[in-house]
Amino acid sequence: MGGARALGLDHLIGSITPGKRADLVMLRTDTPAMTPTHNPAGHIVFQAGRGDVDTVLVDGRVLKHRGALIGVDLRRARQLVEQSLEYLRSRIPEEDWQRAMNPPPGTAARQPGL
Repeated sequence: MGGARALGLDHLIGSITPGKRADLVMLRTDTPAMTPTHNPAGHIVFQAGRGDVDTVLVDGRVLKHRGALIGVDLRRARQLVEQSLEYLRSRIPEEDWQRAMNPPPGTAARQPGL
């Protein structure tokens, strides 16, 4: 609530309350990465991955349920990603592309823009 209040949006967001906007991500706790869950916050930060996401609600709309995306055309999404990659590949010089795709070990964190 503090962040919402600071933004002057506490009447719209900041708590899970009927009539307010909310995004929720619900994780499974029975997957190998999440078992045993002795420290829930630590598990979420350091262990949880996309396979542990069970349900996602954005502004009250269910976008993922029981691990499956709802209302998403995966074929179209893949096509768009492939087209974007092809476009980027056509605009980036080969040497820069190879350096970005195959950085020497230990250097990725130091390269600007990566």
